[in-house]
Amino acid sequence: MTLTEALFSFKGRLNRMAYFGYSVLNFVIGIVGVCIAAECLQSDNAIPLGVVIGVSTLVYLVWTGYSIAAKRLHDIGLSANYLWGIAFVGLATSAFSSSSPALSTFFGLIQLAISAALLFYRGETGTNKYGSDPLT
Repeated sequence: MTLTEALFSFKGRLNRMAYFGYSVLNFVIGIVGVCIAAECLQSDNAIPLGVVIGVSTLVYLVWTGYSIAAKRLHDIGLSANYLWGIAFVGLATSAFSSSSPALSTFFGLIQLAISAALLFYRGETGTNKYGSDPLT
């Protein structure tokens, strides 16, 4: 699987190590993008550029994050439709952050458990309905 397929396609499977590696890559790209956007936003002449960089970074991170999570779910044998539930948990965590810290913490713990499951749960061996085993 090429880097472009891994980051932008929702088809196929990713094993745990590849999922971790692409997650780290996304984290680094996100940090760089946010730092560049923040620097641009501090300059009066570069505010539009900062907004474009910031929004582009956000779109990139959301798309690629869901893409690699979909492939990881496929490796486990689950449909990418479970991403809707993952997205709901993430939005609920943010939505309740100021109005109900207890609910925000609850949803944050669910989010942590989902992330740990994606990272540590062993994928199906052999070919499944989402593709061939990424380890073979």
